[in-house]
Amino acid sequence: QMSATGAALVDVLSGRWGMAYIVRAVAVILAGGLILLRRPRLALAPAAIALATLAATSHGAAVRGLATPAVIADALHIAAVALWVGGLPGVLAVLWTQRSERAEVTAALRRFSTVALIAAGVAGLTGTYLAWLHVLRLSAFDTTYGRAVLAKVALFLGLVVLGAVSRRWSLPALARGARHRFRLT
Repeated sequence: QMSATGAALVDVLSGRWGMAYIVRAVAVILAGGLILLRRPRLALAPAAIALATLAATSHGAAVRGLATPAVIADALHIAAVALWVGGLPGVLAVLWTQRSERAEVTAALRRFSTVALIAAGVAGLTGTYLAWLHVLRLSAFDTTYGRAVLAKVALFLGLVVLGAVSRRWSLPALARGARHRFRLT
């Protein structure tokens, strides 16, 4: 922010962006501390606050006349994507390191699949709304932002297809003991 605005550190931190940055940093430190203290559920509150500060200072906050719904949609969008994509390393860890009963692993992966489906729905709806707010004309897809939106849509659709394949064919195969199919997807 200092390099983008040419302002001094004190000026940047005393403005809206700086205050949000300070709140975010404190919230992340608090969430990390709670996780280290093995209180992950309590860490959700400061994590949500940190996420809200991202949305409050993002491009959604600059939408004229619709800033509040845009910020809320952006916060929901970021949370949904974080839950969905952020959960994938956990899925891999469960699959490759879990030596529990096949039924337990399959049940855990089904639960994640359900959460991922809901998160993907929220991400898709909020992303569509945000794209509508920011890309009002087809000619806007010729901009860097418009191309980024198109790339996100392509990635989103690819992940949804992969998730559907996983849920429809790979999870049942895993329940039968065929781990290789699940690892492949």
